[in-house]
Amino acid sequence: MATALTWRITADRDGLWVTGAWRVRRVEWGAITAVHHSEDVISVGTGKNHPDVELSPTGWAWLERRSGRDPYAVRAADEVGALLLHPELRPAEEAPTARQGTPVGPPLVAVSVLWGAAVLLLL
Repeated sequence: MATALTWRITADRDGLWVTGAWRVRRVEWGAITAVHHSEDVISVGTGKNHPDVELSPTGWAWLERRSGRDPYAVRAADEVGALLLHPELRPAEEAPTARQGTPVGPPLVAVSVLWGAAVLLLL
């Protein structure tokens, strides 16, 4: 659920910052072989030497289609694919730290634990 609401892919001159629920992964342009989208998963292929980087779920594609819109994850995968095929379209500078993404899984777990403790203490 946390990934569906907060996933992010940020491109800079050296590669991609892929933010999921639990961590931020850096993928260099030279390591990327392909970008695929399938239902609610974006997969960044990195060849045989490294495992693919996957974001799942990336929203609710069925709901976006039902409302008459293209799923945002499909557009994001297409844009990253265009950056992969056309290096001249890539950003010229490195992404600042604030744009690289922050995983929300750990803070979400901490808030859940605190909430549960508060409920138990109040009972």
